[in-house]
Amino acid sequence: MIYQHTVRNLGPGTETFDLTVNSSEGWFTNVSPEEVTINGQQETDIIVTVVVSPNAQQGDVDNTIVTVTSQSDPSVTDFSTDTTIVPIPMFLPMMANNAGEETPD
Repeated sequence: MIYQHTVRNLGPGTETFDLTVNSSEGWFTNVSPEEVTINGQQETDIIVTVVVSPNAQQGDVDNTIVTVTSQSDPSVTDFSTDTTIVPIPMFLPMMANNAGEETPD
């Protein structure tokens, strides 16, 4: 699963932020980039990737926490949660259709 987030610098000056991700189920996660520098009152997009474990069962739920922390003041932090639910497989029956066109002799 791929999630997109927008990180905004609400302050007046340029700031660098560290980005981390943590999966509640221990699934592979990645955030790109892991660090962003944003001018004051500006924003940038980041991408979070969550790879569902091959051992996951239908209906399993993972909450991945995306945390943004200021490098200059680590008390300035915020987070967002990406929820991934393993879907129930769908069964779509195939039906053969033998009513094709005849080929001329």
